[in-house]
Amino acid sequence: MAYSDAGAPAGYTELMAADGEVAHQGDTLVAPEYRGRGVARWLKLANLAQLRAGFPRHRYVTTDNATENTAMLAINDAIGFRTVLQEGLWERRPATDPDADGAAEPTA
Repeated sequence: MAYSDAGAPAGYTELMAADGEVAHQGDTLVAPEYRGRGVARWLKLANLAQLRAGFPRHRYVTTDNATENTAMLAINDAIGFRTVLQEGLWERRPATDPDADGAAEPTA
């Protein structure tokens, strides 16, 4: 967690270190008024340093990122993360008619 000089939350990040050699860097969020100041980078690097000090058996760290979040992609790249997997997610929105299933009727 990062705090402003006034003590207000400025950002946070999470790191999950379970059994094994792989930890996962989860969410990183910086309040809009603190973005562009290096807070996210600092948070992620501090987390990785704490992981190394407290959980030295974790040799690998995974993270994930939306492709449209170019700011976080740049941070992840700058601190040494590399893309090893890309996946696509699809969403099906329900039809506006609550009785409809949203699928077109097949034609003969």
